[in-house]
Amino acid sequence: MSVSKEIGKATWDNYKAPFFKWLERKGKEGAKRYTFVGKMRDAWMKADWGYAAQEYLAYIKEFHSQFHVFGIKDAVKLDELSTDVFVLEKPEFRKYSQSERTTKIGGLKLVFQDERGKKLFVWGEPGAGKTTFLKQILSYAIEKTDKTPLFINFAEWAATYPITKDGLSSYLAEQFERCGFSDAIIFIEYIIEEGNVILLFDGLDEISYEQKQGVITLLKQYKESKSQIIITCRVDAIHKVPEDYVEVQVAKWDERRIQDFIRKRLPEKELQKKFFKELNDEKKKNLQDFKKNPLLLSLLCQTFDTKKSFPEKRAEIYYEATRHLLTERDREKESPVNREFILEKLTIAQKESLYAHIAITPSTKNDFTLRNKNSKERFL
Repeated sequence: MSVSKEIGKATWDNYKAPFFKWLERKGKEGAKRYTFVGKMRDAWMKADWGYAAQEYLAYIKEFHSQFHVFGIKDAVKLDELSTDVFVLEKPEFRKYSQSERTTKIGGLKLVFQDERGKKLFVWGEPGAGKTTFLKQILSYAIEKTDKTPLFINFAEWAATYPITKDGLSSYLAEQFERCGFSDAIIFIEYIIEEGNVILLFDGLDEISYEQKQGVITLLKQYKESKSQIIITCRVDAIHKVPEDYVEVQVAKWDERRIQDFIRKRLPEKELQKKFFKELNDEKKKNLQDFKKNPLLLSLLCQTFDTKKSFPEKRAEIYYEATRHLLTERDREKESPVNREFILEKLTIAQKESLYAHIAITPSTKNDFTLRNKNSKERFL
């Protein structure tokens, strides 16, 4: 990837002198790993840090500044969406209806203009928009601030490195090395400690209980870090959040946003009218819960676009969505991580059987990741 114009405001040129002073201080404090960096020091001194920063920002922006909505062929730009959150004064509030929670606030306003946004624990139901919220933060940070956003997918991290401080640095170093910044582990430790980044952790619920405990330990180690830390998780996937984190919950969509989304997803006027008429029918009350969740609303739109009506049972919507994914949208999930798991030669029926097996087998073992080639081959 080659950067032809400036991407964002973050630059690492200003970090070079403070970084070497930080290394020297660490060495004097007796940390041996910071004293034996002769060859790396020479490489760091010669590196074009400003260019490396632009390469990195371009790299993560390519993967995270837009996303694919179910049933929509073209990617949706994040600036077309917004995320609101409820700030929870008490942990038990996440179990109640949204009307019983505290004041709703714009998510980006909380993160970038409110002291409470320093350390956030973001709860949300499946499909509520947690990952989208993190990507909005990442995009805003690149364009409007001088901080470097670091995006960490828990499942991918856990599949490649241990859930430890060193494991996190190694996971992130892979991304830096792709952008021409070699031996980046120690530099990553520096920028996290000194507060020059926004750490965006996605999907805490997707790793095992033991790994979650490793995350809690890591957060304690980062307690004195000056960097912003934001973590997403499904509601009640863990029971205790570190005391210095503010808990928020992703707000459901209001009627205006629901209608805007439907009009974009179903541009034909007559189809829109029919959609709203059927959805508001007394006989379709069982579908009302789908409206306020972005993912479920996407399923509704896709089913209606295909069938021109709603099925009688909710389960049929999930079935139609699965068939759509397997026949028309079976493509590699957007990710900076290269995947080996390609299923091009399998029939639709074989894929359905495979995914059903994967869905139930790991969950019985409290393990939600395919960690290596052997585990993938076992399912096949």
